[in-house]
Amino acid sequence: MRAYRVYNPNPTRTRGAIELHSFARGALWRSDVDADVAALIVASDGDHIVFALTNGRIGVIDMTSGTVVDNHILTADGVPTVGTALAVRDRSVLVGTVDGRLLLYALVTS
Repeated sequence: MRAYRVYNPNPTRTRGAIELHSFARGALWRSDVDADVAALIVASDGDHIVFALTNGRIGVIDMTSGTVVDNHILTADGVPTVGTALAVRDRSVLVGTVDGRLLLYALVTS
């Protein structure tokens, strides 16, 4: 698994990508995201990737297909923030934010 910035000659238009990569077979899938990736972690179930972006979005990707299954704006008490660190244990996701908060979420997948 890796994350990287996708080049755009216009510096005001940044995009990123999250990719599942095999050394033997190369890229297995790529999921484009609308900002740089600030944090990335594999969920405890091994089937999902949790990501945080520099534009304040947080989401979940299905590890098998690369499909984004959840993506929303991260807020703390209704105020938008940016996740800079992620930790997972079982179905819990702990998000450290740029403003020093710790937010606890439940990972709910179908």
